[in-house]
Amino acid sequence: MNYTLMHKETGKDIMYKIWHCSNRPMIIYMHSDGGSIVFADKLFPIKRGTLCYIGSKKFHYTMPDNPSTYERSKIFCSNEDFKKILEIVQPNFNNKFGHDNEVCAIVDEDKIEEVENLFDTLNEAINDQQYASAHYTSAFIKLLIYIDKYALRYTPSPKTFFSSAISYINSNLNDKITVDEIAEVCHMSKYYFCRRFKQIVGYTVMEYILNTRLANAKVLLTSTDLAISEISERCGFSGFSYFSRVFKENCGITPNEFRKRGVVLESLTTNKK
Repeated sequence: MNYTLMHKETGKDIMYKIWHCSNRPMIIYMHSDGGSIVFADKLFPIKRGTLCYIGSKKFHYTMPDNPSTYERSKIFCSNEDFKKILEIVQPNFNNKFGHDNEVCAIVDEDKIEEVENLFDTLNEAINDQQYASAHYTSAFIKLLIYIDKYALRYTPSPKTFFSSAISYINSNLNDKITVDEIAEVCHMSKYYFCRRFKQIVGYTVMEYILNTRLANAKVLLTSTDLAISEISERCGFSGFSYFSRVFKENCGITPNEFRKRGVVLESLTTNKK
């Protein structure tokens, strides 16, 4: 059996906010909280206990609130082996877990430890050549059952609408973006676009844009030596004072304090090595 495990990866995804897809089915488990997993027509939360099946042809990206510290595990399975797995489990799984589908779930709190132990066991089984394949097959099936049992319900929206909106926003984050412009790109009236967007995302277009800009700012604050005023400009804020005020309102501390804490955390991590 052909499996790959990435256990408790911490830090920024190299495909952060970049549309991409895998050539193999995979399951992602989130050990940390905050942010979203974004698909063309829907968005799911990143929180501890989130399990997400992503088919081999499904475009997506992750948008964690703190890209430098979020933690997840991934397990990949070859397309051939995944077909064999689907033959073992319930017949309706063939429709739900297709190559271009996604299914997200949030397991109950009392089941989180079971799921995390499952990934720990898989990590320990890597060097067990005799039984590794059996461990991985069993774990993959158990994870699919968890996802099926705790799957989040949603109302799909037209793919062209949401993917166009997200792509436009991501491409123009450093410029002034208006709702009228996005609605025009999506070929929808402003009122209908705003209503549909909030139905899918859970908050308004401008809140989505602000959260994305703040996420970008956090990355630049902790990973570069750029002046805060330049970071403000690069992330599309209208001015330094506005950026500082909005940042503190949403994050509880100023950009400068956030940067200092990031440096302290980094130095502590280095000292432990």
